[in-house]
Amino acid sequence: MYKHPYIPCGSQELKELLAAVGVDDVDNLFKSVPKELFIDSPPIGKALEVEEIRKLFHTLASKNKFTLERSFIGGGIYRHFVPPPVRYITSLPEFLTIYTPYQPEISQGILQAMYEYQTLICQLTDMEVSNASLYDGATAFVESVFMAKRVSKKGNTVAIPKSLHPHYRDTLKTYISNLEIDIKEIDWDPMTGEIEIDKLGKTLSDEVFALAVQSPNYFGVVERIDAVRSISKDIILIVVVTEPLSMALFKPPGFFGADIVTGEAQSFGLYPSWGGPLIGFLATKASLIRHLPGRLIGETVDKDGKRAFVATLSTREQHIRRERATSNICTNQTLAALAVTVFLSLYGKCGLRKLAEKNYNRAHLLAKMLKDAGVKVTFEGTFFNEFVVEVKDIKKVFAKARKVGIYPGIDLARYYKYMQNHLLVSVTELNKPETFEEFVDILREDF
Repeated sequence: MYKHPYIPCGSQELKELLAAVGVDDVDNLFKSVPKELFIDSPPIGKALEVEEIRKLFHTLASKNKFTLERSFIGGGIYRHFVPPPVRYITSLPEFLTIYTPYQPEISQGILQAMYEYQTLICQLTDMEVSNASLYDGATAFVESVFMAKRVSKKGNTVAIPKSLHPHYRDTLKTYISNLEIDIKEIDWDPMTGEIEIDKLGKTLSDEVFALAVQSPNYFGVVERIDAVRSISKDIILIVVVTEPLSMALFKPPGFFGADIVTGEAQSFGLYPSWGGPLIGFLATKASLIRHLPGRLIGETVDKDGKRAFVATLSTREQHIRRERATSNICTNQTLAALAVTVFLSLYGKCGLRKLAEKNYNRAHLLAKMLKDAGVKVTFEGTFFNEFVVEVKDIKKVFAKARKVGIYPGIDLARYYKYMQNHLLVSVTELNKPETFEEFVDILREDF
């Protein structure tokens, strides 16, 4: 057998695989890797007992200056406390599956969890129906644009603000690169950071079938959805929310008449990790349910009249006739959606509101401290737990922050070339106020 037993092939299968790719030895697969990157034997030392390994990990971790509490990075993925029951329940073998089962009716527990997830998303967004989740916020946004195109009888242009998450805009551009859909970008007000409401009406020509608004937007500014709705009138309004916790504090998009609400729900029970796993949510009006992409779980009764759950409104075309499908996404993020469900159930309405208030208050406390220290907060618009500041030398700020083990935020010049020396700062309940003075000193010294 091959020396790595977890690879399910014997010596003969290995020879056939290597012959198929045109090499005679496994090592030849790695010829392109520079030799200096290889090591003869890993410096792992002698074998340790489990308890010794645990102590070693704690020792190594204590030397790490960078922690979640000392990070001010947001921009679509946020640091929140994950209650232990979330990990426990999502680790139970009866729930441990990535996707909705393809013979779902025999998995009533998972279907009920997804049904509860949909209910919670509807309550949070003030919408009437939600699907059972999508891959992430960016693809959920794209699916919402395609959904709007199916619903609308208007032109081929979608209007999106430049303050919408850069990754979301890039994902949309990738998806529509070979489709007859155009993008019209909308500027933001340089004072408030909001969409330029006064100019919005002129932007929405007869060719625009949908308008997307992110709130809080990528700069953390809360948009005036009521004003946007009154101007957009009969155009499909898509509201993108990348920090859904904000909806526990501000009136949800459904209250203002949004047609589709979508975004990223990672904040609810999922660790930032290295950028995932993520989970996109998408909710809409009941009248648009036939255009909803992905999986939808419904409630019914079985032959004995007992409560039961089913995967509903999923057509055969979605699985076998791609060209006629409503959407080619025909599954979901079941395990991540379960984490969201457990998280929201644990906090409840009052707990979620308190969590949102803590995020809001700590972010505004840090913003005030920065202002008092002479650091300019770029936009005057209302913000939730994220805001933009201006510094003189951002490289100098990052260098100083690195020395003391702080992640100061996101350099916006990475996505907006004309925003040199602008820093996107995010604050959550994990950021302790006692570290704020140290953060302020890093930026204060720059002035």
